[in-house]
Amino acid sequence: MTGDLPTAPPKPVTGEEWSAAAGEVNGVVEHAALAAQMDPRWDRLSNAWTDFRLVLRQRAIVAGSGGFSEKVAAQETIDRLNLPEVNRTIIQECRKAQVG
Repeated sequence: MTGDLPTAPPKPVTGEEWSAAAGEVNGVVEHAALAAQMDPRWDRLSNAWTDFRLVLRQRAIVAGSGGFSEKVAAQETIDRLNLPEVNRTIIQECRKAQVG
C-alpha cells in the first residue's frame, strides 16, 4: 500500500462553521446584487450566489442543535435549491463574464 490512510473519519462540519462560511460569501453576494441592479445580465449570477449563501445558512441549521422540525425544513430548502444546479450556474455565468 502506498500513502498514509486516515486513521479516523473526518469530523463533521459544525453549524458554527457553516454559518461562518455563509458570512464569508456576503461580500460576493452583495457585489453580484449591485452588478445586477446596474445591468440585468448579472441577474442569474446574483440569484445563484444568493441561493448558495442560503444553502450554507440552511446547512448551519441542519448541523446545529436546533429542533428536528427546523432541521427537516432546512434540509427541504437545501433540496429545493438544488446545489449542483446552483454551482453550475455560478460557473457558467463566471465563464460568460470572463469571455464577454
